[in-house]
Amino acid sequence: MFDIDSMGGLVAILAVVLIFGTPIIIVIAILIHKARRTQRIHQTVVALAEKGLPIPPDLFVDKPSTDNTSPLHKGVVLIAVGAGLTIFFLSMPDTHAPWGVGMIPLLIGVGYLIVWKIEGKKEDKA
Repeated sequence: MFDIDSMGGLVAILAVVLIFGTPIIIVIAILIHKARRTQRIHQTVVALAEKGLPIPPDLFVDKPSTDNTSPLHKGVVLIAVGAGLTIFFLSMPDTHAPWGVGMIPLLIGVGYLIVWKIEGKKEDKA
């Protein structure tokens, strides 16, 4: 029923659609989430105004993310992930394995370690 040779075109089309469609779907999902959040805030403001209650100013302020993870922790994790990916791809029998993909998180992790070291020196001087 299905010929393996004719599936190559279908796989290529599916790959292109997924590669370019996934980021678009993610952006649309984020925009829908923000629109619904804004709508809920406006409904809350209208409900408070109808009851004659004061509207807290904090309602309109986006809270910054509180990421307490140190650059040392991020750097070590990314270096480990990068090293693992690189070793995994290098151990594959295929000579054209994309081992360089593992270098991306590895080098980002090195960057985080540099930031951690620089920030540590600044705190020592202060």
